[in-house]
Amino acid sequence: MKVAPKKRQDRLFSIAIICEAISLKRDAYYKFHKRYLAKKEVEQIVISLV
Repeated sequence: MKVAPKKRQDRLFSIAIICEAISLKRDAYYKFHKRYLAKKEVEQIVISLV
Protein backbone atom coordinates (compact mmCIF):
# COMPACT_ATOMS: atom_id res chain seq x y z
CA MET A 1 0.00 0.00 0.00
CA LYS A 2 1.30 3.46 -0.80
CA VAL A 3 0.70 6.44 1.42
CA ALA A 4 -0.94 9.66 0.28
CA PRO A 5 1.24 12.76 -0.02
CA LYS A 6 1.47 14.77 3.21
CA LYS A 7 0.71 18.14 1.58
CA ARG A 8 -2.94 18.81 0.83
CA GLN A 9 -2.07 20.48 -2.48
CA ASP A 10 -0.31 17.32 -3.70
CA ARG A 11 -3.26 14.96 -3.23
CA LEU A 12 -6.46 14.87 -5.19
CA PHE A 13 -8.70 13.54 -2.40
CA SER A 14 -8.89 13.87 1.37
CA ILE A 15 -7.54 11.14 3.63
CA ALA A 16 -11.11 10.45 4.80
CA ILE A 17 -12.30 9.74 1.24
CA ILE A 18 -9.29 7.55 0.49
CA CYS A 19 -9.81 5.55 3.70
CA GLU A 20 -13.53 5.15 3.00
CA ALA A 21 -12.79 3.84 -0.49
CA ILE A 22 -10.52 1.08 0.83
CA SER A 23 -12.55 0.33 3.98
CA LEU A 24 -9.90 1.58 6.39
CA LYS A 25 -10.34 3.80 9.43
CA ARG A 26 -8.39 7.06 9.48
CA ASP A 27 -6.67 6.05 12.73
CA ALA A 28 -5.49 2.81 11.10
CA TYR A 29 -4.23 4.76 8.09
CA TYR A 30 -2.20 7.14 10.24
CA LYS A 31 -0.82 4.22 12.29
CA PHE A 32 0.23 2.53 9.04
CA HIS A 33 1.75 5.78 7.79
CA LYS A 34 3.82 6.13 10.97
CA ARG A 35 5.11 2.54 10.68
CA TYR A 36 5.83 3.06 6.95
CA LEU A 37 7.94 6.15 7.63
CA ALA A 38 9.87 4.41 10.42
CA LYS A 39 10.57 1.43 8.15
CA LYS A 40 11.77 3.70 5.33
CA GLU A 41 14.09 5.50 7.76
CA VAL A 42 15.62 2.22 8.93
CA GLU A 43 16.04 1.08 5.31
CA GLN A 44 17.91 4.29 4.49
CA ILE A 45 20.23 3.81 7.48
CA VAL A 46 20.96 0.21 6.49
CA ILE A 47 21.62 1.21 2.88
CA SER A 48 24.01 3.95 3.97
CA LEU A 49 25.92 1.45 6.11
CA VAL A 50 26.34 -1.01 3.24
